Amino acid sequence: MIADDTHKVSKMPKFITKMFKNLKILEIKNLKVEYLNRESLKNFNKLEKLGLPLGRLTRISSDLFEHVANIRVVDFTRNNLVKFGLASFLKPPHLETVNLFGNPCGIDLL
Repeated sequence: MIADDTHKVSKMPKFITKMFKNLKILEIKNLKVEYLNRESLKNFNKLEKLGLPLGRLTRISSDLFEHVANIRVVDFTRNNLVKFGLASFLKPPHLETVNLFGNPCGIDLL
């Protein structure tokens, strides 16, 4: 887990994507990234839990989880998700839990 309340991570750290390809749990608090797409997670094909609470995330692409078929838990608590495609969360076959608490989100049903 990366939790740096003082330095605030602004992009997915490259050392994580290169060194930890077998990572199953990735939690980063205060991530300043506003947008995530499939390229953001392409090296995490074994990822089961993604936690990005307390960040600045405003939108995610509908293909975000294309490379992470094993994802089971997604936590985007207290970000700034305004709108996202419901399809993003319908594609992963093992997805069990999605936490969007504290987001001003609207859902695009397409």
